[in-house]
Amino acid sequence: MGRLVHDRRTELGQSQAELAERRRMKQPAISRNEAGGTVPTFPMLRRLPVTPHDEAA
Repeated sequence: MGRLVHDRRTELGQSQAELAERRRMKQPAISRNEAGGTVPTFPMLRRLPVTPHDEAA
């Protein structure tokens, strides 16, 4: 899952900090998720950009 989040984030041209701000999360949470250090909760999954419909805005 973390790899998918990383790949989508980079496709959107966002840094971890930008993604965290846009999704009302903290940057370390994005980093942990991308590294596979956590099992994402359902609410977290809803915030992460993993579908083609997610946009940079």
